[in-house]
Amino acid sequence: MKNEDKLKEQTVKKKSSRRKYIIVIGIIFCILGVYVYWLTTWRSENSLLQKESEILIRKIAARNLQKEPDQLNDEDFSKVTRLIIGEHEWSSAPLITELADIKLLEKFTNLEILSLGRIIYPKKGTPKWMSILSKYGFFDIKKRFALDLSPLAKLQNLKSLTICDTSVKNINSLANLVNLQKLDLSGTNIKNIEPVQNLINIERLVLDGTAIV
Repeated sequence: MKNEDKLKEQTVKKKSSRRKYIIVIGIIFCILGVYVYWLTTWRSENSLLQKESEILIRKIAARNLQKEPDQLNDEDFSKVTRLIIGEHEWSSAPLITELADIKLLEKFTNLEILSLGRIIYPKKGTPKWMSILSKYGFFDIKKRFALDLSPLAKLQNLKSLTICDTSVKNINSLANLVNLQKLDLSGTNIKNIEPVQNLINIERLVLDGTAIV
């Protein structure tokens, strides 16, 4: 009888262990499934937001050229020498511009004056769980969705660049803009200006509201 009891006990333990194993595997697969679903959905939404950002920049450029946004081509972009996106003047009702990226700007190769002000990542593109974590200080949305300035690296004709009240990833892309004479980075989250220290043609550098000043 004792042997039978031991066998039954071992059988019960094995079944219990197997059940726990199956539950753990099931939980892992559920988590992976949710993650894959979120990643796929986020990529799809991000692609849409990027398209909307391009449309917005097209509309602003079209007003300068007095054309329809969907009629603009690379030749048209190269004709634009001055572009203002967003608002950078203090006011009682500040204007916020939502942009996922500024990739289209790399085609504005003859830009001499560019202003980017009060730009944020589209709120509808920010997952709710990130917003919740951000409220409790566990997640920095501004840092996670900071504006990527890499498209500006090709704008060698820039003489004046203003980036105000906008969170940026870094300013490394500005290191080779040798013709810059004015650079305004006020209200950004930059912590050092090492990338632009060798731009010898800069006559005016504004750093108000940054970690540097």
